[in-house]
Amino acid sequence: MPLHFKYKADKKYFADKLTGGDEKLLGSKYCDYFDFRSSAIKRQEYNLLKPKLLQILLKRSGGICEICKITKGQQIDHIIPVASNQLSKSLRKMRPMMQNGKLKKVPSESYGSNHIKNLQLACQKCNRKKWYKF
Repeated sequence: MPLHFKYKADKKYFADKLTGGDEKLLGSKYCDYFDFRSSAIKRQEYNLLKPKLLQILLKRSGGICEICKITKGQQIDHIIPVASNQLSKSLRKMRPMMQNGKLKKVPSESYGSNHIKNLQLACQKCNRKKWYKF
């Protein structure tokens, strides 16, 4: 299934990160990780699905953090975040700007899905350390 990134550099970034640069493999093996719909819609869906998803992840991981593999995990972490402004900052070199006397954040892009493949169980320390990074 083809993935429709707004910026070509974003597709290359994720292909490099997940597949060693193979963009075709990104679209076939990792297509469930991505959902480009509005992050607000995805967050609403996530809130409804969260209890069921947590039970699936607890069973899959045996209750152990899937990042550090040591600590008991109780939090759901999106591998590809639902939304982030990190690529706008790093790839497009965008910076916060003053608008009407207030500092306006760099706009976010919507990437990650709520698909179980894009979720992992995390302990609080690992989840906070990762935050909105990929």
